[in-house]
This record gives sequence, structure tokens and C-alpha cells, in this order.
Amino acid sequence: MRDKWTPPGTLVKTTEKNGETYEIWRGTLADPAIKQLIRRIQITVLFFIEGGSYIGLNADGEDDAEYSLARWTVFLVYKKQARSDVAEKTQYLFQGFSTVYDFWMYQQPLSSSSTRDANAPIQPKRDDTWELPQGSLDLANLPRRARISQFLILPPYQGKGVGALLYDTIFDLYMTNASTKEITVEDPNEDFDLLRDICDLKYLRKNVPEFAALKVNNNISIPEKGGLLHNNTQITSGNSANSSADGIVDMAKLEEMRLKAKIAPRQFWRLVEMHLMSTLPASVQPQADAEAMRPPLSKADQKIYSLWRLLLKQRLYRRNVLILAELETTERIIKLNETVNNVEWEYARILERVQSSPIAANGKRKMNGETDGGDMPSNKKARVDEV
Repeated sequence: MRDKWTPPGTLVKTTEKNGETYEIWRGTLADPAIKQLIRRIQITVLFFIEGGSYIGLNADGEDDAEYSLARWTVFLVYKKQARSDVAEKTQYLFQGFSTVYDFWMYQQPLSSSSTRDANAPIQPKRDDTWELPQGSLDLANLPRRARISQFLILPPYQGKGVGALLYDTIFDLYMTNASTKEITVEDPNEDFDLLRDICDLKYLRKNVPEFAALKVNNNISIPEKGGLLHNNTQITSGNSANSSADGIVDMAKLEEMRLKAKIAPRQFWRLVEMHLMSTLPASVQPQADAEAMRPPLSKADQKIYSLWRLLLKQRLYRRNVLILAELETTERIIKLNETVNNVEWEYARILERVQSSPIAANGKRKMNGETDGGDMPSNKKARVDEV
């Protein structure tokens, strides 16, 4: 049996990495073999994931209903290697796993067509009332959000790019699934955030040409006093109703990119800010090393940096408006500027990793005081608190 054993589920990817062969297998908890395997390995969740818990069980410790188990997709990553004791035989070395749960996702009603396939997603009528289809309904056609719940690479195998391989495989598979509209992560830790940022940024730059070509629009003026930045990133002077013809970025096109890439809003806008920061002139581009040499600063460089910083401030302010509203004006400005400076340092650190070498994930939640590469002191946070 040992010679013939293969992982349960379906093989979805085989790849060569650093001279070694890795395989990623997928299955759902509705498969008894997958469920049995998860029951045995998920003890590692309690050891390595802070606040982690078992999946597929109700409050009484019993198995969830069959329809609920089918919503859990399990991804298992193995290293396939030759056995030392038997010639021409291979064995599977377990590296880690991830679990993904499918949620139904509400979407804005669309106009119904005169005819509809029996297996097509449910659509509302023009008067916004809903009509269920006749006969059986294939739940696989309903729009859904895929949430990465657990993500763990065992400690001996970290730092080899296995985490990035697993994350990219999950992302690519759900990108090809028409019913999946968005890919999210449940309560990620700092190390997983770093992995996610790097993988997502690389994906967008490689697969979305419009994103790779993004730059800050420098053809707009910044009022010296009393300016207002609108939702569409256009700027008005004082209380004037007239705004610039263009915004700092094209929000409509960015939203189209986000929907196409199936990335959650907050994560996508952070990626936009990172990429735009990487396009800033070297004289003003924030660096992780504050003592790095810079070329001479010009007024044009300062202007484009100010526009990018306004864009970042706008998102941070809106995200924390209730907290900031409780502060005095001066204290509010100081706190917001401090947060922007911290985010700049965080982005600079991520961009350094993107331009240098790939990373592997330590797990979903932080297990120690260092990042995966161990290149940042433990007293510095990889993810700053946004106000």
C-alpha cells in the first residue's frame, strides 16, 4: 500500500522548484478521504496558528451538514521524491495545506433577459423582484466569494517558496471559476499579508497591462489653500464647484480592473498605492532605508509625490473617519501624517522584496517575532495599524 499511495483528491498542479518536484492536490470535505486526512493534520492548526480552530464541525463537535462540508475546499501541497529504500519508487512528503470556504455573494440586481438557461444564475426582474427557476437549482452557478480560512506551511519547509506556490495556485484556480467573484482572506497575520501583497502585486503587473501602466496623473494642480479631494480623485479649489477635468487616477477603470482580478476592495487599493509609489521619481520615492542616497529634488517631483500622498491620505482618512473625528483638528492631522509615514515605510519594504526575490509564507497568523526572511527586526511591525 505504501508503494501505491497517492494523496486523496484531484491533482491540480505539478511543478519543478529548486530542482525538486511539488504537487498540489485539491478536494472537498464532502470526500470521506479528504475529511479523514484533515481530521489527522489539522492538529497543526492549534500548534502554529494563533486563534485557529477545527473546520467542518458544529458547536457540539459533530460533523457539519453535507452541503456545508461541500463548501470547504482543501488544498494540499506535497514534495514528491524518490524513496531511498526502494529503487524507482516515490513518496509524498507533506509540506502544508490551505482551506477555502465558499460564501454566497450578493450582487447588485441586473436586468433580466427574455430567455434564460435553466442552469444560468438567478436574475431579478426589472421591478427588482426575484423569481426562482423551475426544477432543480445548481448551486455551483450562484455567485460566490472564496475565503482563504487556514494557510499553513510546516516550519521545516518554510523559506523555500512553497507558500507562494500554494497561494498562486489557489488564486489561479479561482480566477478561472466564473462563479467566483472575489477572493478574500480571513484574519491574515503579518507574514501572510506580506506573502499576499507580493504575490498579488506580481500577478497584476504580469497579467493586467492596464495596471502595470498605471501612473499618477501629474496634469492637475494642487491648490495652495482650501483644496478639496473628491471621491473620483478630482481636486477643487476652495468651495468652487469646478474641478479639474481629470483625477489623480481613473477610479472607474481601476474598479473594472479590480473586478476582473477578483481582489477585495481594500487589498486592491493598497496594491494600487504600492504600484503608484514605485513609479514616483527617485528623488521623492519613499525608501525602507532612510539614509539611502537620492538625486536632487525638483518642484515637479515634489508635486507628483504630493498627489500620490493625497491619494493615500484619502483612503486612510475614510477608513478611520469615526476614530479621527474624535480628535482635535491638530491632533487629527498629526495622527494621519504619522500613519501615512508608517504606510510609506511598509510599502517600501514590500517593493524591495518584489524587486529582489520571492518569499514563502510562515502561515496564516504570526508565529514569532520575525518575518519569513528574518530580515526585519522583531521590534518592527510588518503591518502598521491604519490609525
